[in-house]
Amino acid sequence: MRQRIRRGVARAYASVSKPPHSDEPVEISPGVTFPGYLVEYGRVAPRQAVRFLDRVQPWVDLRDRSVLDVGCGVGAVCLEAARRGARRVLGVDVAADAIG
Repeated sequence: MRQRIRRGVARAYASVSKPPHSDEPVEISPGVTFPGYLVEYGRVAPRQAVRFLDRVQPWVDLRDRSVLDVGCGVGAVCLEAARRGARRVLGVDVAADAIG
């Protein structure tokens, strides 16, 4: 039983511990490159941020509030929170090159 659990945990960890897309560099403008998975995430993150905040909207009113986004990635939730009226927004992430 323990062996099955360990294998299951190892598979789950392996599926989330690597980028969902290529980490090959992508040139987004002359001389500026980012890992491919960050470029892809930057394309879909704004839509995901809108969907996320739409789901929590009935419980959370961001107008005139301070928002801290820990693990902000490219900052899509930060931008959407500001659009929805947050007074102050701070996003932090361990991957400094990911923050847009």
